[in-house]
Amino acid sequence: MISGIVNKTNIFLETPLANHLFRWANNILIYGSFFLPFIYLSTAISNGNEYVIYGTIAWFFLIFIMIIRPFSDLFPEILLFRKLTSIRRGMGIAMGMAGLIHGIGFFYQYPSQIGKAYLWSYSQFALYGIIALVFVFLLLITSNNVSVRFLGRKWKWLHNTVLIAFYATCIHIALAGREEVLLQVGIFSIHNFGPLIVGVGVFLLRFAAMIRTRPRSSVTMNAKEVITGGEQYKCNVCNWIYDESKGDPDGGIAPGTKWEDIPENWRCPICGVGKNEFTHIIRKIGESAPTTGISYLGKYERPSDDLEGDFRAIFEKAVTGKEEISAMGTKKNWRNLFEDIVFLPAQLARRVHNEHEVMPNLTTIIGPKAKFPITLKLPFYISHMSFGSLSREAKIALAKGSKAVGTMTCGGEGGLLQEEFDASGTYIFEYSTGRFGVTEESMKKAHGIEIKMGQAAKAGLGGHLPGEKVTAEIAQVRGVEQGKDIISHANHIDIETKEDLKERVSHLRELTGGKPIGIKIVASHIEDDLEVAVFCQPDFITIDCRGGATGAAPNHVKDNVCIPAPYAIYRARKFLDSKGIGRDITFLVTGGFRTSADITKAIALGADGVGISTLAMIGIGCQQYRVCHKGTCPVGIATQNPDLRARFDMYKSAEMLARLFNVYKKEIEDFVRILGKTDIHEINSTDLVALSSEISEHTNVKHA
Repeated sequence: MISGIVNKTNIFLETPLANHLFRWANNILIYGSFFLPFIYLSTAISNGNEYVIYGTIAWFFLIFIMIIRPFSDLFPEILLFRKLTSIRRGMGIAMGMAGLIHGIGFFYQYPSQIGKAYLWSYSQFALYGIIALVFVFLLLITSNNVSVRFLGRKWKWLHNTVLIAFYATCIHIALAGREEVLLQVGIFSIHNFGPLIVGVGVFLLRFAAMIRTRPRSSVTMNAKEVITGGEQYKCNVCNWIYDESKGDPDGGIAPGTKWEDIPENWRCPICGVGKNEFTHIIRKIGESAPTTGISYLGKYERPSDDLEGDFRAIFEKAVTGKEEISAMGTKKNWRNLFEDIVFLPAQLARRVHNEHEVMPNLTTIIGPKAKFPITLKLPFYISHMSFGSLSREAKIALAKGSKAVGTMTCGGEGGLLQEEFDASGTYIFEYSTGRFGVTEESMKKAHGIEIKMGQAAKAGLGGHLPGEKVTAEIAQVRGVEQGKDIISHANHIDIETKEDLKERVSHLRELTGGKPIGIKIVASHIEDDLEVAVFCQPDFITIDCRGGATGAAPNHVKDNVCIPAPYAIYRARKFLDSKGIGRDITFLVTGGFRTSADITKAIALGADGVGISTLAMIGIGCQQYRVCHKGTCPVGIATQNPDLRARFDMYKSAEMLARLFNVYKKEIEDFVRILGKTDIHEINSTDLVALSSEISEHTNVKHA
């Protein structure tokens, strides 16, 4: 019974309404505190000693503030405690103001008791009250959001300095005022020592925070923060880098601590392994340390990734909103098949366009024959990633970022998260084998539906979401039991024939009133599978190619299945054209796309649009730690752990994603112009040339 009440309470507390209520409660406490003096002046002077009530209020808030954090840590499953911590600032301000009124009220209510000692004592109350009031205004003026947004992070130290003095003063006034009422003793009473001890404790804590956020000595070059000094050591398990110049403050290791001075019981803050699992990074003379710390993620950033060669370049574009420019030749390792294909720029036979002459059209239409086709401003969009595999905040950031640039986001098989839908501009609902969150209401809301038949990273397998990721909100959205593993089937148990699938496409089209309905398959028996897909008369078809990612899949499967994108796109376009379908059914492709060049080449080979997922995750801050399946993502993207999620700022990440997409937009426009075209969908295989015989022999791209 108790667990049921907790679950229902948690579900409510995760709703937008609850978030607004707590936000308003905090604001009411903050701004309402300024009215307390006027209320006191209008009642207490005539009625006697109502100031005592304010001392009681101050004492209550102090106790509440001191106990709420331990309760939150002791009972992490009870969301109410975590929510209450969000209004501690408001309670702190109210506590200080109430303590101020009590002190001033005591002074004015008992003028006959004023001797030298008492005069000093009560004058001290008034003095502290004035100081506290000044600190209240300074606190608001130098609040974290204001200081960071308008003054830059270098002013964070001022914010923390104000907090140090403000909290110490508030606690002194509250404790001193309340104990004066209880003990009725003068300035030499024990009440002077209590506030002193607590005040010093808070001061030291806030001072430590100030030290951690003080400006670091750095030089800026190409929008990167270069921190000189210390040696670096790389974790062999998660690739996190310990930098001696930065230390690990959260782990008790101060900046400047040498590797050999770190205690042997210290553990990697990301994966928890010991010092023995770290390798010293040997740099050449004059070589600078790998650059990190250019975004709000700070120490959780990684300078590179062994498997995702373009990882850092993508992330830096998301942070800076700038293209990457460098001297000399290319540093590319030719591993991606798209990198065996290059563009043929226009010269004499075809005129190249200047930037001021032509603004290439990138508009992409999905389901042109549908009653309500989808129109995107870009030829790429965010592919399906589920709520559950990703955190609520990550899903909302993806939606916000996609809306900002006029493209769409897809929901994934976790059902429709209302806040994600509200934040998106265009939203595709995934009709998966597990039927999670499949309701008429959700499907009618969406701008389109995609029937998922397979996924390249785990082709032929179902899905699995560990129970520890199934929170109360996820359970509600998916319509399952909280804390239990979620298993989805490898196929749709009620779709056994192509006629069944055709009937389902027709049913969903009728249900949504004519919105685009699609079918998603993996790159396998392409011609045979497309034969069935075309028979079902969808508005769009998505082919997921080799290289597509997922939160968790067996290595022996994802390493050994599916066809790479260049071959799959060529074969699919050839088949669709041979059937006279042309562009009536939109052909989308997903799986392994990382750069704007990859996207543009896919369009040239015959795709109408490109879905991206890993690229978008890097855009919002993913650092490729590859612990998605464990639910311990240190940047709060692929986890449901509230402490890890707290590190993720969905608003800043949404802005990063929008910047990344705008960079890609400009780069794609450049490609269209240098090819002598005016529309992304005008380019074709004649604008490409292959650098390998494998590509030229198995596609219609000629060899160089």
